[in-house]
Parts: sequence; C-alpha cells; structure tokens
Amino acid sequence: MEVKGGKIASATYDYVNKEGNLKSKDEAYNKAMKEKSGTSPAEYGPALGKALVEKQDPAKVDKVTGATHSWEHFKELASKLITEKAAKGDTSVLQLAQPDVKK
Repeated sequence: MEVKGGKIASATYDYVNKEGNLKSKDEAYNKAMKEKSGTSPAEYGPALGKALVEKQDPAKVDKVTGATHSWEHFKELASKLITEKAAKGDTSVLQLAQPDVKK
C-alpha cells in the first residue's frame, strides 16, 4: 500500500506459496482456482487493491465472489496496515500468515 497526501494511492495484494513465489504468477494454481471458484489470485488481487484505492476504507471493499476467505484476509491486512503502520509513518512491509481454510 502506498499512501500519499493522507490517502491510499495504490495497493497490491497477493499470497506467497510455500516456495516463496507469488500465487498470482502461478499459472497452474490460477487455472485450477478459476475452474473451481470462478476467480483466481491474478484476478481478485488487483481488483481488491483497486477497490481499496477507490473506497479508502477496507470495510467498504465489496466481497469478491469465489474468494471470500481472501477478501476477509485482505480486509484484515489492509486495516492493520492503515492503523498500525501508515498512521505512524512506518513504511516497512507487513505480512500476515495465510489463514487455514477448512472446508
């Protein structure tokens, strides 16, 4: 997330897999998820970031169908970035552990 003039100017959201690679760049993972849920990290990540810039409030970012758990995790991460880091001028990267999703 980049903040300029007190407003969110840009936001990027992604997951890192066990190998340390971005899930949005994993073609096989994106294809499998798209077939199963109708979306993928390559799609919902940029959409969530764009919505945060537009809304300026994680609580106002709409859920992405097929990525409910990722949307919830995104809201948690964005809220922590705003309240715990950006408000204090901290520019370090914030990473949260990916939640266990039980089905």
